[in-house]
Amino acid sequence: MMKRWKEATLAVLLVTPAYVGLASGNVPEETSADPDIEGEQSAKEEVIYGNLNANGSLSDLYVVNMLDVTSPGKVTDYGSYDEVTNLTNLNDIVLDRDEVEVVADEGLFYYQGNLHEAELPWYIAITYRLDGEAVEAEDLAGAEGLLHVRVETRENQDMDPTFYENYTLQVAMGFDASVANVVEAPDATIANAGKERQLSYTVMPEADGDMEFFANVNDFEMNAIEIAAIPMTLAMEDPDTEEMTGELRDLSDGIADIHDGVGDLNSGVGDVNDGLRSLADGSSDYLSGMQEVDAFSGGLVHGSAEIRDGLKELNRELSGASFSPDLSGLTELTDGLGELSQGIEELSGGLDLLDVNYSEAKQVLDEAIGAIPEGALSEEEIKSLYMEVEDPEILDELVDNYEAAQRVKATYSEIQEAFDAVSSTLAEATGGLGEIVYGIDQMADEIAAAMQELENPEALEQLEQLEAGVAQLTGSYQDFHHGLVSYTDGVGDLADHYSEIDSGVDEVTSGTSELGEGTSDLTEGTAELRNNTTDLPEQIQDEVDQMMAEYDKSDYEPVSFVSDKNDQVGVVQFVLRTEAIELPDEEDDELEEDEDENWFDRILQLFN
Repeated sequence: MMKRWKEATLAVLLVTPAYVGLASGNVPEETSADPDIEGEQSAKEEVIYGNLNANGSLSDLYVVNMLDVTSPGKVTDYGSYDEVTNLTNLNDIVLDRDEVEVVADEGLFYYQGNLHEAELPWYIAITYRLDGEAVEAEDLAGAEGLLHVRVETRENQDMDPTFYENYTLQVAMGFDASVANVVEAPDATIANAGKERQLSYTVMPEADGDMEFFANVNDFEMNAIEIAAIPMTLAMEDPDTEEMTGELRDLSDGIADIHDGVGDLNSGVGDVNDGLRSLADGSSDYLSGMQEVDAFSGGLVHGSAEIRDGLKELNRELSGASFSPDLSGLTELTDGLGELSQGIEELSGGLDLLDVNYSEAKQVLDEAIGAIPEGALSEEEIKSLYMEVEDPEILDELVDNYEAAQRVKATYSEIQEAFDAVSSTLAEATGGLGEIVYGIDQMADEIAAAMQELENPEALEQLEQLEAGVAQLTGSYQDFHHGLVSYTDGVGDLADHYSEIDSGVDEVTSGTSELGEGTSDLTEGTAELRNNTTDLPEQIQDEVDQMMAEYDKSDYEPVSFVSDKNDQVGVVQFVLRTEAIELPDEEDDELEEDEDENWFDRILQLFN
């Protein structure tokens, strides 16, 4: 304890100008000031010195006070000291409870006040670990292994918070580089001065500190850990944010443009959705019509087969007949031809309606597909969108639907000729059926006219002509029947294949419906993003101003650490230090043995 006290006192001597005069013997034995006259002081400064134990707890604390005396005489200061020492001259100082009376000449007057059972504004905890095991500081001298030193600070809520809120802590840990190789020192500033290596840390006001380092050590020694606490003073000008805010304004405007573009996209997708829904309805009607035509085709073929068989039977009856034939089959034939003509007319009407519905559906399809924008988004633009949205799942769905829409547009472009060919095919089929109906009606009329002529007995000689005509009709109808079967087969194939097209239209409609939901959600997202970034430059400027205000302590007015009765306080600062970790020194041992020697005289000899 004696050695530490001497070191601390020596530190005061070195930083206190009054001791220079004391050491050189130029200190007056008594002041010339009149103790009966009230003197005046213009300012006061306090430096609080604290000796810390190795674990960071406070060992002892004393204050060096500097009074700037402007008028000589008796000056009163305040502080709950246990004892006071005059550091300026040899006059006594009167301590009455918390009042300190000094008689001082004009100029600076220094005195020291010792505080026992005092506290600091901060709790300080220092821990040491060697190779992962907790170890006491006194056991580290000469140690070897991986050393971990940690210093933690936090607010002492039993003290005036003004120091915690306005003071910066500067922590320094130093050692010889030959005995410690730093492995890791987060947030430390490392400085080398010859063989000495020093780690410096800073704890900002209103913040708790957590400082540590790891080092491989051998024959370890370490200087005292020093902690200085001073008012926060940063000579900083407000940063020039004009360029940054200008760029942020461009970003904000770009986000607004993105929102407008997404709005247009959402509107276009809505139009595509409406068109595809109409297309889906028309396609469904078209498929139903095709299926009805396909179903009717079976009956039509069956009726045509009966007519074909009837003609064959009539031809057999007329062929080689030497008697008056039974011509009732001709009546059935004309009736069948009439029914066939009517059926073909219905088929032709159905195909006409089908052609109309298909043309309308085809027009809707063309408009819907044409409304899908050309693929103009690059991978870079898509990536930039991902950077601007908070929910990437919505954008994933949007991009998937966007790509699906582009595939639909490309596929339709490839098969558009096939769709165009359907219309012309339907028109040709309808025209061909008209010619068939005309031919059947003419055939029925001729047979009916021939039957009327055969009712006259004198016209039986025309039977051979009738036989030849029926034989020719039978052969021609056979060809017609085969063509009708092929035609109805084609209608059946078209109905089967179109069902796949109709399913595809439904899938596209469903996909674009999801696309519409995705673009709607994206529109809401970009609207929120736009609203949140419209005043982004102002927000950033406010944040910068707020951050600067947090570190701007220019309006802080110092207060006394020792008594709130002291006014005109200029500077209050703290100087704290632990014991050093060091191997025994023979010279120090000799000094400890010579306790009776006047150490104060030895200090004076240093200056002489």
